[in-house]
Amino acid sequence: MELADFSRMLLSLLAIIVLLGGLAYAAHKAGLRNGSFRLRSNGRLKVVETLTVDPRRKLTIVSCDGREHLILLGASGETVIETSMPAIAKEETPSTPKLADFSKIMAAQKTPQSEPAGAVNKQGTDAA
Repeated sequence: MELADFSRMLLSLLAIIVLLGGLAYAAHKAGLRNGSFRLRSNGRLKVVETLTVDPRRKLTIVSCDGREHLILLGASGETVIETSMPAIAKEETPSTPKLADFSKIMAAQKTPQSEPAGAVNKQGTDAA
């Protein structure tokens, strides 16, 4: 086997690996995971949250028509834990200040504050 044949074979293998990686990336972006396909539609049924309990079981909150249902999914079957829970609206995170809060902070910074007792002003004399 010559060097040219070996390099051609190596480049072909590399091209196949790159194509498989690109296909896996495209499948991931399209929503294909673990053999299931996620439909991205505005339907009535949505999976809100999933929590793995152990390697064989998952707790899943499913939303349908504004109500949420807690379901335990496992290898032996499915069990409905709770039905017709009212959907909880997502709250704003307190770390993001509102515009009104920001304007209050800016106004507080612009107001002159009284100097503490014993402070020295710019002229070098006591302020008190």
